[in-house]
Amino acid sequence: MLMIRKLCTCIFLILELISLCYSECVKTSKCECVKDDGWGFDLSTLTVNGPVTSKDGNFVFNPCQDVDLNFIDTSEKGCNSTVLCWKNGNTSLSLGTYDKAHWELIQGRTNLRLTLINNFGKGTFVDLDCCQDSCETTLDASQFKTQKKIKITSPVNCQKNIQYKNELSTGSILLILLIVFMGLYLIIGVLALKYFQGAVGWELIPNHDFWTNLPGLVRVTRNIIF
Repeated sequence: MLMIRKLCTCIFLILELISLCYSECVKTSKCECVKDDGWGFDLSTLTVNGPVTSKDGNFVFNPCQDVDLNFIDTSEKGCNSTVLCWKNGNTSLSLGTYDKAHWELIQGRTNLRLTLINNFGKGTFVDLDCCQDSCETTLDASQFKTQKKIKITSPVNCQKNIQYKNELSTGSILLILLIVFMGLYLIIGVLALKYFQGAVGWELIPNHDFWTNLPGLVRVTRNIIF
């Protein structure tokens, strides 16, 4: 029974890992990331007219590379190389750099979020919301002080069919390996039971009792892990 639970745990963890890989948007260039289905995000035209600035003028954002975003009317300039700068009183404060930015999918894998880390180890979330072609690009910083969140709305932030299929992703490789492993397990098990034990019918399925009880074991394992 202990071995069965260990096997169930391994299968569950593999499936969770595959799910995690498929939820990623892998960066393929400075301004582009692509999901396993070929759809992704291209932010290269988001700042075609210059960095995005909030209405109050206290935040300025440039997504694809670190640039000088210092505010002219501040004496302390800490945004010499950054993607997001905050005008805090008389200080230009960097909220994160491109090399430390983490891209992730949110809201059912339809929107993109950039998590930035500043020099003090504090994070800022930049949610890139999609809107239709008629809308204007805006930067909303109303939730910054309470949730450390910046929202940038633009038609550029919508998903595109990028069709980046030059190589298999990690998720695809893991899924293929799992299918191959399960196929070999089933074929070898059936042959062994048939020719060495004379099994017939349902008895040909390796560990038939285990697969019958698998749904319950998965629930138990999930409760133990989480």
